[in-house]
Amino acid sequence: MEKGDNKMDKIKFGVIGCGTVAGYGHIPAIASLKEAELFALADIDEERLKEVGAKYNVKHLFTEYRDLLKLQEIEAVTVATPLESHYPIVMEAAKYRKHVLCEKPISNDLREGQEMVEAMQKANRLLAINFELRLSDVAQEAKKELEKGSIGKPGIMRFIYLWSGPSWAGEERLDMLMEEGLGPIVDCGVHSFDLARWLGKSEFKEIQADGVYLQGYPNPDHVVASCKLENGIMVVIEQSWVYTHKSEEKRSDRRYDIIGDEGVITYITDHENINDFLVYTKNKTIKKEYKESKHFERLYGKFVESIKKGRLEEDIASGEDGLKATEAALLALQSAKCSQKIKLS
Repeated sequence: MEKGDNKMDKIKFGVIGCGTVAGYGHIPAIASLKEAELFALADIDEERLKEVGAKYNVKHLFTEYRDLLKLQEIEAVTVATPLESHYPIVMEAAKYRKHVLCEKPISNDLREGQEMVEAMQKANRLLAINFELRLSDVAQEAKKELEKGSIGKPGIMRFIYLWSGPSWAGEERLDMLMEEGLGPIVDCGVHSFDLARWLGKSEFKEIQADGVYLQGYPNPDHVVASCKLENGIMVVIEQSWVYTHKSEEKRSDRRYDIIGDEGVITYITDHENINDFLVYTKNKTIKKEYKESKHFERLYGKFVESIKKGRLEEDIASGEDGLKATEAALLALQSAKCSQKIKLS
């Protein structure tokens, strides 16, 4: 019998939070892996909890997440709850010595985020943050080309994501993410800040941003951040939740550009007709098609391997990575609100 086919060999997971992202990403990914078992679920919405439990044949269902954490069989938990609840859940998970994969951003409070990291380290358990865009074909290909030196020394990175926003999941979710979730530059933009650190192999040195408030929320719904890494790379990050938000036809457009002294890496997608990945060099232009998508199965495959090895696999974001990217996103939000440049110490 192959390893992973025997239930005793599987990593048993508990998922805390059965909402939108868990429904399309975390839960089906865990359920699809031979090396993992979806063992328990927790959600404050009992009706939704029962529905998801029945769909995936999960018998251990809890409306109180602490009851899930008490199950000795569980080795790892997913935290897929609203941002403000990440801190108490991860701190409790550390007490029960569970490995944790936490949704991004790690926390809306950097002090609490640091406590989360330290608590998991003290428990000698892994803390990973869901920066699954690192595992996309686009990001992996860009990383490969940078490591090969295809475009020489990078000097400029742009990460642009224009979208009509999370209202597709209901106005209640939009309200939550624009207010408690702090809007697009934090909720979605944290992915771009992580990609900039990861691909640029450097930390942020300066962050300046500005934003607009088209929908009347306390946080801007379209933000442009102009930043600099410690190694001199300029980073531009643009995030919008108002692109075609009132239009009959909703669209989303994403673009990545990494400009070096010997060439350019570009990715352009409208998620429908265009999915072009291009590498422009002196001698040739390489063109491939990659449809940008969320690779939850890859993420959980690597996380399961990480648990078995006792260390995070390459390209999995750690708690520290989550903290750094979140710090940058929060500073961009602060800058957008006060229109001042922020220098990091």
